Amino acid sequence: MNRARQYGKTTTLSLLKESLEDEYTIFSISFEGIWTVVYESDEALAYAFLCLLNDCLTYNEVKHVSEP
Repeated sequence: MNRARQYGKTTTLSLLKESLEDEYTIFSISFEGIWTVVYESDEALAYAFLCLLNDCLTYNEVKHVSEP
């Protein structure tokens, strides 16, 4: 999401997370601060994306869906 301040980005993402977290695993990641080189190829972007997901799992920043 890319918008100026005070447009409800955080609120929208928080509400979306709340409505989905009982059925899905939520990964909260940000592409802020990622080097420009990441956007030069699909492979580089995919690798960076997977690294961000891995970091979420490694540092236990993921709320897993509980088993029924």
